[in-house]
Amino acid sequence: MFVLDLDNKNGVNGVEWLAEKIEEHGEWPNTVEALSPSGGWHVYFQYPDFDPKTCESEIAPGVDVRAHGGMVIAPPSVKPGAEKTYRWKNPPGLFDVARAPQWVLEMLPRREEPKLADTGFQIDTGGVYENKSEKLAQALNDCAADGRKHKGVRTVAAMLGQRGLCEDLIAAVVRHACPVWDKNVENSIRSGVAMGPQAPQDRKSRFYSAASLKGKPLQAREWLVPDMVPQKTVSLFYGDGGTGKSLLTLQLAFAVAADTTWIGRTVNTGGVIFLSAEDDEDELHRRIADTLRATGKDYDDIERLTLRSLVGEDALLAVESQLKLIETELFRELDARASEEAPTLIVIDTLADVFPSNENERNKARQFIGILKGQAARQECAVMVLGHPSLTGVNTGTGTSGSTGWNNSASGRLYFERVFEEGREPDPNARRLTTKKNNYGPIGEEIGLRWQDGVFVAQEQGGMMDALAKNAKCERVFLKLLDEFRESGRRVRHTAGHGYAPTEFAKSGQAEGLGKTALRAAMNALFHRGEIEVAKEGPPSRPSSYIRRANR
Repeated sequence: MFVLDLDNKNGVNGVEWLAEKIEEHGEWPNTVEALSPSGGWHVYFQYPDFDPKTCESEIAPGVDVRAHGGMVIAPPSVKPGAEKTYRWKNPPGLFDVARAPQWVLEMLPRREEPKLADTGFQIDTGGVYENKSEKLAQALNDCAADGRKHKGVRTVAAMLGQRGLCEDLIAAVVRHACPVWDKNVENSIRSGVAMGPQAPQDRKSRFYSAASLKGKPLQAREWLVPDMVPQKTVSLFYGDGGTGKSLLTLQLAFAVAADTTWIGRTVNTGGVIFLSAEDDEDELHRRIADTLRATGKDYDDIERLTLRSLVGEDALLAVESQLKLIETELFRELDARASEEAPTLIVIDTLADVFPSNENERNKARQFIGILKGQAARQECAVMVLGHPSLTGVNTGTGTSGSTGWNNSASGRLYFERVFEEGREPDPNARRLTTKKNNYGPIGEEIGLRWQDGVFVAQEQGGMMDALAKNAKCERVFLKLLDEFRESGRRVRHTAGHGYAPTEFAKSGQAEGLGKTALRAAMNALFHRGEIEVAKEGPPSRPSSYIRRANR
């Protein structure tokens, strides 16, 4: 079939033009016809003995021809935002697709016979194509024969991309052969280039028998941080905003580059590339200075730490296409830098800035982790991606976010969080680092950390968490009893003597086993944080003071 597509919009009326032509010639068959939401008219005809040219407004303003390589939208499609839908005027089934009148056929522009590239046009490939030259020639022929379908364009781009030709050179080849050039052709080139490395003939993997492993030396597993962060793969590092995950990860990068320990752990040393889309250069400088001061190191010791701030820039490492995620120029720049420096670790901060899709899309999540795993394997380094947990991830303590594809695809996941005990945060500077997933080692390990002098330092294993839990309980019991005493009309004081709060609470029988010393420490901590205060009542000459919750 071919279709006359008549527009009636923007001051152009192809419908009126055709009506005048029908009146002039007096010949018009009953054929399948449709109406568009904008008042347009689609007339379907049998395909003639020649190739009509798909074109726009060449016959007359508002009169388009949709023939070989063209398309129209068929009823009952709905156009977003339109009040009407595409609908049949003469529906198929009740009407046949008729042959076009001779006067219509005589007006149709004819499609020119496509021409392949000049016979003298050649590509010097250095012999790398071997027996694939015929396939390339056929792909170029398809490209020239029908550029608007773009199948040939993608095939050419994929074949050339496999052999390392850059996108600009591939575009030059396609432009020489393709009879049309538009944004769709450019998109097809990008899609083809992205498809190239995954083509079967370019894969590095192979099938092999397990028996062939006999006698082969067993390679020990490599770790960036033993039993916590594996080498040559991707790990996720989640933490809620403001917990300090960027700082803690920068300390890891510092330790790897400067050959020091990280929160008391040994690390695999080497170069590091730290890509930050959250912190500007000044903030990175301040944090580096704090870490240098805390470790006693000098700037010369971190020569192998490469920083880059992407604040205010497009930080996407991939973009979406109809087929899959495609690596961006920034990713290729990162990969090229990694090839030069051979880093032990690449840090990407944060996932929300570099990922182009909705984090709940499992397929896209797996594709993105796959792209980073390819980089980790290619560069033989660990890749750590920082991210924020969802509200559900925070409330449940799992620290997850978005689709399960993230957690399932990554080889490891760490969760960094503030420490709450019994609904309270005893120490705002305390943090907990937990191994939530580890494909190659133990999970569930918790490390207590504390922010101190601009950096995070590890606390004695177990001791810090136990102390925080005890402090939280003491403060909860103190506030509970303070409320109960107030409701019963009893006042307690902050000074020793009659009505002293720690003494009264300890002997109340409701202190859950806590003594006066523990309750006094809880009272002092609550005063320090401003959760309780001293109020006064009575005449100015003899005022009496008592403790109450702040702002009550």
